[in-house]
Amino acid sequence: MAAMEDFLTDYPQGKEQKRYVDGELPHLPFADGEFDIAVCSHLLFLYSEQFSADFHVVSIQELCRIASEVRIFPLLELGAKTSRHLQAVTDNLSAMGYSVTVDPVPYEFQRGGNQMMKIRASNLPLTAGVRAASRREWRVARSKAPFAIGMTGED
Repeated sequence: MAAMEDFLTDYPQGKEQKRYVDGELPHLPFADGEFDIAVCSHLLFLYSEQFSADFHVVSIQELCRIASEVRIFPLLELGAKTSRHLQAVTDNLSAMGYSVTVDPVPYEFQRGGNQMMKIRASNLPLTAGVRAASRREWRVARSKAPFAIGMTGED
């Protein structure tokens, strides 16, 4: 909770200083390879009912476009059950040549939520993107290292 409070306190000043950039998955406003690592926490897989497996795949491809490694946590959907898209997304990314691993982590914020997906980017061409059925605005917090994406709740 302290991290969320820090973010909310920093957001107004960070927005003025242009440390926060508007963006929307599956298309982010960053250059190819701009980041070493992209961390997506509590978005992909968590909202599996709202976002299709295709949306997940294309969003992960986009994250791989801007970073050489992507980490996604947790791999649960709402209700604390393994995401219905996890196997299909893993299989699709692997078939496209991405290196995909699911690794245990030493923490658990939700019961059973102790695994992280790691995807290593490759030099594969991107496929055509798909848009989520429900368009939402995403905030991308940009810093010297990774960035964070959060949903505003606006439709």
